Amino acid sequence: MRPAPAQGFVLLTVLAALVVMALLATAIATSAERAIADQRAAEQALDATLAAHSTEATVLYLLATQRVTFGGVTVDDQVVRTEDEIVSNETGASLSPIGNEIRVDGRAYRGVGPARFALQDDRGRMSPAWVDPALRARLIAQLGGDARQSEDYLAKLLDYQDSDDLTRLNGAEAEEYEDAGLPPPANRPLANPLELRRVLGWRELLADRDDAEVAALFTLGRAPAINVNTATVPVLQALFNVDTATAERLVALREATPFFSSFDVWRSLGLVVGEEGGFMVFPGTSGTLSVWAPGTGTQRLRHFSLTPLDDGGAPWRSEYELRLPAPLPDPRLDALAEPTAPIFSDPPAPAG
Repeated sequence: MRPAPAQGFVLLTVLAALVVMALLATAIATSAERAIADQRAAEQALDATLAAHSTEATVLYLLATQRVTFGGVTVDDQVVRTEDEIVSNETGASLSPIGNEIRVDGRAYRGVGPARFALQDDRGRMSPAWVDPALRARLIAQLGGDARQSEDYLAKLLDYQDSDDLTRLNGAEAEEYEDAGLPPPANRPLANPLELRRVLGWRELLADRDDAEVAALFTLGRAPAINVNTATVPVLQALFNVDTATAERLVALREATPFFSSFDVWRSLGLVVGEEGGFMVFPGTSGTLSVWAPGTGTQRLRHFSLTPLDDGGAPWRSEYELRLPAPLPDPRLDALAEPTAPIFSDPPAPAG
């Protein structure tokens, strides 16, 4: 017996309602799962942010309070200096490493929780305006430019920074920038190394270099000498006019024992004493602190200068901050190092 049309209509209506309810239930479940995942991601991001700030505060405190040696920043107060060492330190002489230092050569360290950090000494970078002319020429050649035009690059950089509109020989002022379709010179010192990209000549020289590489290569400081114990491989190559393998060998040697004197470096390179100059073996009082968390893809790079003699002021000042891609593990350094003292500990779990 065939069902009545009304009964068939009711059956179809019920089936349609069931389908709609099933779809709504699926949509609600999917939305709930997405909301839970978003909440977890937000909590993880917050944890990473808090860990990064805690790590940064801890490292800055260490920089301002701990002893610095050839090897880097010590991490505890258990070292007792002799009277001779105290006098030597007061006169600016170097201090021998003790083995528990946080290196300031850009290697990655484990911080609080998921945070990672790296310190890089400014003396391990190059100052484009203050470095020795021969070193600047080698650097320009290494970056693909013409070493014979080293003074032209310097002239353009100085014209960009000075307050007048007088053009140096082979320099560039507002007219040249206008002809190139670029904003005029800032007529002030560079705000950070990435601003080199706005300087004619340097703009083309650095076109194929990413921001992280530029920030790691250059400093705005005025120290003309390079610290062999903290310089990166590209900087060492330009400093000694050597190939990559030789620069990497220097890094490997200082990993075992930091260089104590220029004689150690000359001997390691097989150079005659005094054949190459413009370098030192002790860190300066300025550099960069990079902090990041795995998986975020970005790092916050802060440039600092220690100011222990600033009476009534802060123990350090921050000149600029940059957002850059997170660094990749460097095979020439430890993939991830841990300080020898437990200065970075995970935050306590919430009560309850």
